[in-house]
Amino acid sequence: MRIFWLKALTSGLFYLPLSIKNGLCHLVAKPISRKKMATALTQLNFALPDLSDVKKQAIVEQSTRLSLKNLLGFCHLKRYQYQVEQPELVQEILDKQGGGIIVCPHMGVYDGVTWWLNQHGKKAVTIFGAGSSGDRPDENAMITQAAKLAGIPFLLRKQNLMLELAQRIKQGEWVVLHMDLRTEGVPVRWFEQATQLSATPFFLAHKLACPIYFHYALSEGMTQRLHFSRFALHQTDDLSRNIAQDAQQLADMMQQAITAYPEQWIWLYRRFK
Repeated sequence: MRIFWLKALTSGLFYLPLSIKNGLCHLVAKPISRKKMATALTQLNFALPDLSDVKKQAIVEQSTRLSLKNLLGFCHLKRYQYQVEQPELVQEILDKQGGGIIVCPHMGVYDGVTWWLNQHGKKAVTIFGAGSSGDRPDENAMITQAAKLAGIPFLLRKQNLMLELAQRIKQGEWVVLHMDLRTEGVPVRWFEQATQLSATPFFLAHKLACPIYFHYALSEGMTQRLHFSRFALHQTDDLSRNIAQDAQQLADMMQQAITAYPEQWIWLYRRFK
């Protein structure tokens, strides 16, 4: 019964006008920023130590507000204008016959790239799973209900997820993996600190010999600027070493994007391990 009411609540929130949702974002962003300010500033002190405290606090408040808008914007993916920054590269993805992998940080409206790819005839699926191990049933019920209403194909994190992903890619689908640095995985250095990235995309790409691309999006009002770049896998006889180097390469690419647009990243969570 609890799950039923959570889904009903999600459906009600989903159909609220975007203007009301944006108003709610402005209303709650500041209290959330204050509550999480210590954690956020710890992350920023590692990432951008040269900024003044005033600037760091401004980034936290701005990114919190934008993150909430990006989350609730998931309910209104059709309303956004999508501006592709590398059209030739994206056309390369659309023209490919087989499946592939897109790795991205949580930047831009949630799963805008998944929606956009499906709208342009390329089957794409995203992965959901609240919590470090994907085992929070309440959050998962709300996330999946919103995804169904938004028309976003998804899979939930589970024990046999790797096999499911491999099958999807072999069938020509594209898998979108959000690399949020909150799950266990391959050790990497990120902003000179120790953390971890999931090995899943790199393992699959090596085993299936499928293409992998790095993506991030920037929210500018009702426009989503979609950035893509090729991801060159390391190729040696040592798979474990390849995956470790691939993970570090992705950490570096994410760091570069976040450094350039710090207000677009979510600073409220502990990313370092």
